[in-house]
Amino acid sequence: MIQKLKTRWKLDVASQLTSFNGGIIVLNLKMWRERDYVKDILYLCKLNDENNLWPVFGSQPPLQLLFADDRFEHLDAKLLID
Repeated sequence: MIQKLKTRWKLDVASQLTSFNGGIIVLNLKMWRERDYVKDILYLCKLNDENNLWPVFGSQPPLQLLFADDRFEHLDAKLLID
């Protein structure tokens, strides 16, 4: 699916070597706006609606497709609350 998104639908997706769970997410809103990520997420959602790429996983796939690998930073484990 990654290659299809890159070649057929011309979307710059991450390689998926390392990923994350979007349950806790901190966004750089300045970068988000500068790179117009809303456009990419809406495009991915449209592709999903038209092609049934991930029928039951909600917002997790678009976030992982766009922000995996070297496009995100791990939160320090010290930030976790027991």
